[in-house]
Amino acid sequence: FYARDTSRKIRAVNKAKGERGVPLTTNVPYGYVKDPENPKHWIIDPEAAQVVRDIFRMFADGIGYVRMTKILREKGILNPQAYFNQNNPNYYKSDYWRKPFDWHASSIRTILENPVYLGKVVFGRSKTKGFFDKRRVETDESEWIIVDNTHEALVTQELWDTVHQMMRAKRRENASGEVQPFAGLVKC
Repeated sequence: FYARDTSRKIRAVNKAKGERGVPLTTNVPYGYVKDPENPKHWIIDPEAAQVVRDIFRMFADGIGYVRMTKILREKGILNPQAYFNQNNPNYYKSDYWRKPFDWHASSIRTILENPVYLGKVVFGRSKTKGFFDKRRVETDESEWIIVDNTHEALVTQELWDTVHQMMRAKRRENASGEVQPFAGLVKC
């Protein structure tokens, strides 16, 4: 009973912190660094923030995930994990990330779907099933706690809306790399 009671109290404290907009993550999202004066506040990391802005702009310009990964690899831009490892050399002791410029479509999609780049903190996206069952379960978006203006945004709301409207529309490039004009609008 003591462990269950402690668990309930910790959840209540974390929920209260989430409602106040205090980030509950230990690692800061790609594009930000911890403020040296206040570790609970994030400030913009200029180098990584520019990569995030470029990803949003490229997607808004119609460049798909796969082509974007090729562009980032050709430019020699470190992927988020390699960038973290470079800036925190003592954090990971293993040699796991041997391909620092190897971007994947899932990494780009994760960046494009993260509302932290609008200056928001989101709490409660997932939860554990129960006290004994520690598997994570996705929660409904209506249950999320979203706090605006907790840190400086990297993208504008207009660019975010444009990108997410394009993400909802199904579109694929043909062999020549062009997107058909009626892609996502007409179904055969």
